[in-house]
Amino acid sequence: MIKLLFIRLVTCFILLFSVTKMEAQTATNKGRNKTSLSTLNGSWRIVSINENGRINNRGQLSNIIAFNDGFYSWFGPDSTGNWNRGGAGTYEISGNTLKQEIQYSSWPERIGTTNLNEIQMKGDTVYLRFKQRINPKGEDITANFPASEYKWVKSKQ
Repeated sequence: MIKLLFIRLVTCFILLFSVTKMEAQTATNKGRNKTSLSTLNGSWRIVSINENGRINNRGQLSNIIAFNDGFYSWFGPDSTGNWNRGGAGTYEISGNTLKQEIQYSSWPERIGTTNLNEIQMKGDTVYLRFKQRINPKGEDITANFPASEYKWVKSKQ
């Protein structure tokens, strides 16, 4: 009987913590401009990457990125086709700049990094142009990465 009561109390505590955490995240996002954030809501598939003028059409194996009112997550395959890469974090849109802050990543050294990209939307297609990357120490490391442009298409499924 005591064991059952203990399990119920632990379950209630976990549920209470989960609801409190969700409410805190919602309250944090209330001050953000939902109109601009929600323009990206949904799932997107990266269909091509142009790095230093070399276009890489992704074909069937492409990264998937999902946005929802200030939060994003992505996952994709490595060079062998295994789906074992991913990350997540927060995002903001200001004018034509998409700012992503990495909070989770399959590359731990990227956690805390900020990416800035120029964003342009045309219907169900998004074009991103890499602008700047700042590491967790606040150092601009943009020069270490190729000039790149991404083309995303909104997932219909």
